Amino acid sequence: MAEIALFGAGRIGAMHARLIAEHPAATLRYVSDAIPERAAELAALHGAQAVPVAAALADPALDAVLIATATDTHAALIEQAAAAGKHIFCEKPIDLDLGRAAQAVAAAGKAGVKLMIGLNRRFDPALAKMKELLEAGAIGRPIQMVLHNGDMNAPPASFLRSSGFIIRDMLIHDIDVACWLLEREPQAVFAASSAQVDPEIGEIGDTDTGALTLVMQDGVLAILTVTRFAKFGFDARAEIRGTKGSLWLHNPGTGHPVLQCLTAEGLTTIAVPNMAPDGKRGEAFPDRFSDAFVAQADAFVRLASGEALQVPGAREAMRAMKVADLASRIVGDSGAGFRDMEK
Repeated sequence: MAEIALFGAGRIGAMHARLIAEHPAATLRYVSDAIPERAAELAALHGAQAVPVAAALADPALDAVLIATATDTHAALIEQAAAAGKHIFCEKPIDLDLGRAAQAVAAAGKAGVKLMIGLNRRFDPALAKMKELLEAGAIGRPIQMVLHNGDMNAPPASFLRSSGFIIRDMLIHDIDVACWLLEREPQAVFAASSAQVDPEIGEIGDTDTGALTLVMQDGVLAILTVTRFAKFGFDARAEIRGTKGSLWLHNPGTGHPVLQCLTAEGLTTIAVPNMAPDGKRGEAFPDRFSDAFVAQADAFVRLASGEALQVPGAREAMRAMKVADLASRIVGDSGAGFRDMEK
């Protein structure tokens, strides 16, 4: 039974707490938060103890920690957990500063603990099936990808100020998905982003609508779009065009993802599971990616229990962060532009 401590009792932390507490091979032992009352409430809900971070890390029986705190606290918590010999799951990104993130990664490596990063889209059954079909040659060699990512409502400005803004906060998932599905490294980036809907978002220096084009190895193009205001419901769609056909993944009004393959032989619909309630597209990513979060929690529990697994870790996180950092600097400098990836 894996003994796990949760650091961070906000919205995403509360979801992680429930998934760990419900897992048959895990115990949520401790909850820590900068707001003690919030930690106490969440701990009581799941039979855990609310304690400071240091107290949780001092327990020799604790196997692992799950970090779901504000981004600017991630690196320090990774280092503290590594020094205590605990395996680590950390929400993305590791830090907004690439150098600081690299220091935290090095600390985990030196301590010999496992470091898993919350790039949860890799655990989505629909995207995994898309990858399976792609690897099987269902549409030939991929030549172009389009990913759409849209939140129904923007988070409050208090969150946005510490999030790294829309590219580092939202598009980082799609950057990782593009690299994962295409199995190629980005060579250059075109980025454009602006505040189109909410003036307050623009006033704090953030944007609410944007797009990236990643020029991958072999010239394959990955086009990523993002918005904070998909008012019809959370929007997550993907298309991969190949030399022999196309794969489409979309989530219509039911909320259930639909995967289709179009070739010269015709259109095929592939069934994929999803836990979203019938008739509800959902307002946010936990609705569409509910299966992915369950599978991600299971992988972390197994990792914390000593099982050897291939999970998204430092390499994948740092790659996505480097692309997001470059794209964010392009947008910050001029609003739009094209640059080669820096070596």
